[in-house]
Amino acid sequence: MTRKIIWLCALISLLAPFQILAQPETTVEIWVDGVCGMCQERIENAALLTPGVRFANWDIDSKVLTLTRSPEPLDLAQLHHNIAAVGHDTNEENAPDEAYNNLHNCCKYRDEAVVKAHQPAQSSQPEVIRGQVFEKGVKGKRAPLPGANLSWLGTTEGTATDEHGHFELARVPQTGRLVISYVGYGSDTVEVQDGRDIQIVLSEVVFLDEVEVTHRRKPTEVSFIEPIKVQMIGEKELMKAACCNLSESFETTSSVDVSFTDAVTGTRQIQMLGLASPYIQITRENMPDVRGLSAIYGMAYTAGPWIEGM
Repeated sequence: MTRKIIWLCALISLLAPFQILAQPETTVEIWVDGVCGMCQERIENAALLTPGVRFANWDIDSKVLTLTRSPEPLDLAQLHHNIAAVGHDTNEENAPDEAYNNLHNCCKYRDEAVVKAHQPAQSSQPEVIRGQVFEKGVKGKRAPLPGANLSWLGTTEGTATDEHGHFELARVPQTGRLVISYVGYGSDTVEVQDGRDIQIVLSEVVFLDEVEVTHRRKPTEVSFIEPIKVQMIGEKELMKAACCNLSESFETTSSVDVSFTDAVTGTRQIQMLGLASPYIQITRENMPDVRGLSAIYGMAYTAGPWIEGM
């Protein structure tokens, strides 16, 4: 009988390590709030103080505490209480205000400013806006518009559409308004929303019919553009009283004086603003016409209808 007891005890002692090794180590995951490395150390230390916890690891990004259980029984309620007691909220129990207020300023996870300060910086790569430009085709159908110009309003940053009307353009911080233009089409300005592909339709410009303006000059006209006073005497004015002698053409013009120099022959002398004939130039088609005006008879045989302007 004694030998049987001894053999039984020996067998139990040999099988005991295998029973321990065969017992699986299960894991437990709970949610714990925090924002930094100091929070991680504090949460893990509080979890390790709980009986039944062999290993603890808290992930900052996911805020998940992963526990590896030891052979001892684990009281989850005690685990949540220990973590809340050091100032961190869990998915089962919130930390007391006194414990939370004792946390370091960088660990105040309930403060939005602190949370934003711990968030990773955004990528320096600018956002790329993509889209397509169309034109109104026959019967209102849309067709891709290649070569359309796009630029951010008030900047020199821009691009052009490809053969299918597609474009890609990096966003600028100065403005969110995009100007689209193309020859023969009306320009358009659109407000670009974040993360959205845009489609733009340009309409043809409505052109006005050609307008012709006709101006008829007066027979006698004084120019106010020239630096000196110039009076233009046209063909119609010269022909009003013209008959057989050039001097008759100036009888209706106050700027030209016509006087008799010989009462026997009826020869007349033409003066303009008191100046004698050597200072007068009579033209035909803008070319000097009458020569020898200093002679008394220089204009006696020139008919008024021959003169186009003076």
